[in-house]
Amino acid sequence: MPRTGMAPTSRVPSPTTLSPEPPSRIQRLRPTWARFPAAPRAPRPTARPIVPGSRHDRPATGVDPMMKRPRAPWLGFTLVEVLVAVTILSLALLAFLSAIVASGRSAAKGDYYILAARAAGDRLAAVRAGGYAALSDGATEYTVSGLPGGRMRVTVGPLDGSAAYTDIRQVDVRVTWDSPTPGEPALAGEVRASTLAARPR
Repeated sequence: MPRTGMAPTSRVPSPTTLSPEPPSRIQRLRPTWARFPAAPRAPRPTARPIVPGSRHDRPATGVDPMMKRPRAPWLGFTLVEVLVAVTILSLALLAFLSAIVASGRSAAKGDYYILAARAAGDRLAAVRAGGYAALSDGATEYTVSGLPGGRMRVTVGPLDGSAAYTDIRQVDVRVTWDSPTPGEPALAGEVRASTLAARPR
C-alpha cells in the first residue's frame, strides 16, 4: 500500500538496459563497407552469336571451312617484318664497317706523318752536326724509305732569300709522300721543317 502524502513514482530503467549490445570482436575487425549488404551487380553482356561460315566459326583443328585448306598459324614473323629487320641490320653493319675503315685510314696516315717527321728531324740533325762550312746553296733530293713514294727536298739558301745576311744560312726540309691507294688521295701528305746555320766567328 503506497504511503500517504507522496506522489506515486514510476520505475526508471537503469542505464545499462538502454545501451545497445556491444559489437563482437569479429564485427569490430570487419570494415565498414563489409557490414552492409553489397549492391547487386549488373549482369554481364551476353556473347555475340557466332555466324556460321565467319572467321569465328573455325574448328579447333585450324582448318578454315570456307577455304578447305589448313590455315597458317599466327606464329613467327611476317615477310615485311623480316625485310625491315634485315634492312636495319644492313645499315648498322655498313656504318660500323665505314667507321672501322676510316679509323684504319687515320691510323695509317698518322704512321706516315711520324715517319716523315723522323726523316726530316734526322736530316736537320745532320745539318747541325756538319755546321756552316758543310752547307752549299741549292736544293738536293733524297728518297725516304718506309713512305709510299716518299721524297725529301733539302733547300739551302740565305735567310728569307735576302742577300743581306751573308753569315746565316736557312735550311728548309720538305718531305712528301703519295697515297698507297690511287682512289684515296687523303692519305698523301707532307711535312716541313727548317733550321738556321751561322758562320762561326
